Amino acid sequence: MKHQPASRISSVDKLTVSYKSPGLFTGTTSTDVSDVIILTDPNFNVTGWNPPAEKMFGRSVDEAKGRLLFEIISINFPGTTLKNLLGILHANGFWNGEVVYDRFDDQRFFLNTSAILLYSDMNILSGCLFVAKTVSESSVHEKKLIQTELKYETVIDTLFEGVVMINAEGKIAACNNRAAAIFGLSQNELIGREIASPCWKAIKEDGTIFPLSEFPVMITLQTGVLQNSITMGIEKPNGELSWMLVNSQAIYNDGKVEA
Repeated sequence: MKHQPASRISSVDKLTVSYKSPGLFTGTTSTDVSDVIILTDPNFNVTGWNPPAEKMFGRSVDEAKGRLLFEIISINFPGTTLKNLLGILHANGFWNGEVVYDRFDDQRFFLNTSAILLYSDMNILSGCLFVAKTVSESSVHEKKLIQTELKYETVIDTLFEGVVMINAEGKIAACNNRAAAIFGLSQNELIGREIASPCWKAIKEDGTIFPLSEFPVMITLQTGVLQNSITMGIEKPNGELSWMLVNSQAIYNDGKVEA
């Protein structure tokens, strides 16, 4: 089924009206348009672009007209391909995502880009409108970092082993579900607790008290020395004893133990 612009409601629909203003392509609009705006025919040959596009791509609109958009500018599509992009665009009538543009002067730009197919009153495909806004490289990396962290959290939470992160102040900063179960607490109850607190009732393998100063994590925090397979017994809040083999590994930042 062909896309019907009039029946679909989304933020990019407004652009199908805005692009008809001649000022967008001449710089004479009453408001300052900083977004890159490109208009193509159904085969993605450029039919017009605005002054910000000229500045971004280093070509006048006359130089660009009639040429295939994807040949006159060097762009990459992180996480997808041009073929997939065009497939989504033709299937849905619109596409939004990030593209990377490498300019002739070796500058790299990250562009949040929207594309929408345009139809005539006879419901015949007449062209495509592209609107791109520059985003900072740091925001792109931040987004990727958040996605990586979410994947990391998912992996950590599905581990059979208990994982606890303790910061330089000796407080539990993060843990997975398995660790909370070992201690007989919820994750929220465990996070923020001090590892050196006397509330921890720990014993050694021979049944004697396990001094706080000998906790594997305390030794690692103070010395940075790795601790492996240390047997500890921890009394849960319900009185049950939980036996565990403890490993502790330091995390360094600029040569200092951070966690």
